[in-house]
Amino acid sequence: LQRGLSPEREGRARHRLGHLWREGEGGPRDPSRALREFSAGAALGHAGCHVAAGSAYERGEGVARDRARALGHYREAARLGDGVGLSNLGVFHEKGLGGLEPNLPRAIELYRRSAGSGSASGKTNLAALLYEGRGLPQDRPEARRLLEEAAASGHARAGRLLAKWFSEGPEAGSA
Repeated sequence: LQRGLSPEREGRARHRLGHLWREGEGGPRDPSRALREFSAGAALGHAGCHVAAGSAYERGEGVARDRARALGHYREAARLGDGVGLSNLGVFHEKGLGGLEPNLPRAIELYRRSAGSGSASGKTNLAALLYEGRGLPQDRPEARRLLEEAAASGHARAGRLLAKWFSEGPEAGSA
């Protein structure tokens, strides 16, 4: 990287480089090198790098799976206000991952904050709970609205849930 970049610009550059290495764009795919770039950007306070490093640790991409380390990265991304970080932290609270006890009220709070920031991931996770009426009153019209917004932004899981839950006839999606 170019010397003299501000921490913000270097963080963005490391985030982009990490994605290039992770996806193999312009060269061979190298998840370990991607994680090194994400970790360097995370050390500079780049929220997206924290999310990407957390995802690598959660999935074991380029490193042994370590959900506790993933949790640390998601916590920091959430602290920085990142919508995907908030949503991923919500998943850890919902499912009790990374050494956490399951805590659905905390997960809902995080999903709401994530969705409020515009995150498609947060909207999708909140919609799933609203559809099922798990942890909060069932509200299928609101679940549908959130899934439509998330799917319109290209979120694949939102599109799949929308098709699964709301394409089963005129009653689909009714509370």
